[in-house]
Amino acid sequence: MPKRIAVVGAGIIGLSQACELQKKFPDAEITIVAGEFSPDLTSDIAAGFWHPYLLGESIPPETLKRWLGATFSYILGYARSHPTHGAMIISGYEFLRKAVPRPEFADFFLQFRELPADEILAVRGTEAYPAEQGWFYTTVFLETGLHMRYLLKKFRQNGGIIQKRILESLDDLGNKYDAIVNCSGLGAIKLVGDKTVHPIRGQVIRVKCPTIKHFYLDDEMYILPNSETTVLGGTAEKDDWDLSVRPATVKWIFEENAKRMPALREAEIVSHRVGLRPGRHSPRVELENRLVAGKMTPVIHNYGHGGSGVTLFQGCAIDGVELVRKALESQRSPTSKL
Repeated sequence: MPKRIAVVGAGIIGLSQACELQKKFPDAEITIVAGEFSPDLTSDIAAGFWHPYLLGESIPPETLKRWLGATFSYILGYARSHPTHGAMIISGYEFLRKAVPRPEFADFFLQFRELPADEILAVRGTEAYPAEQGWFYTTVFLETGLHMRYLLKKFRQNGGIIQKRILESLDDLGNKYDAIVNCSGLGAIKLVGDKTVHPIRGQVIRVKCPTIKHFYLDDEMYILPNSETTVLGGTAEKDDWDLSVRPATVKWIFEENAKRMPALREAEIVSHRVGLRPGRHSPRVELENRLVAGKMTPVIHNYGHGGSGVTLFQGCAIDGVELVRKALESQRSPTSKL
């Protein structure tokens, strides 16, 4: 009888996890269970920029490096071979009020250079706040909406099962699964009682401004061009559950970004979006044996990525697969010795 595995959650974390499980366990029956699917997810609102952001500080350095590298390579591969699935290579500028050492994650960029003072002034102009340091680099970008639709289609084509329903508890899954992978994001507060998870509210504006070709970010704001629109952000409001668009925030985001990029004043506003990032002191990627609907079941957790879901998803999915493998191995009966 094939193994049955449930993946809870259908954001970029859950979908990538489900597809990686299909690769490793092609004979398994894999089901995604989620209350919402794209385009109604926080992952759809994400700007898609590969850059550690709002990430907990408790990740072991080697683990973080592995997650970063696997995800960067994955997006880069799609950008080079299947760009219609939302991946792209992009260059641009980052500015900081105070100088910091070269970040270790810059090793993954396709190119990276420090900007001299005259170039910082030339690019920023005089209206934006002063910057002590500037970088120009080439990284990768993933339009999450496009890529999640691709992953969902691939998952279905490979025999995956979809259940659209809201879980009040993991017990709602019943006891038929051999393993459960919890990619529920903020849902982990309710589903597994993790009180260290908290929302980080993000509000963004999407505009059409075809003259913008490079990304631009600093300590407060970001301007990130996609294939059809440009994302302007943004906010990072901890413990704020409000999903309504705040007019004062709209004005602040637009005006501050227009100071940095005056071409935005001629831009066409397409939409305003609000999402809640799943903050945590560190992403939780680990195995827990847990009583689910009266049956001791391996639950593999993969949640709490803050604002770095797009930056870490593939690396975490690979680790999640390995944890599932170990859990299923432990369920095998000992071999008889004659």
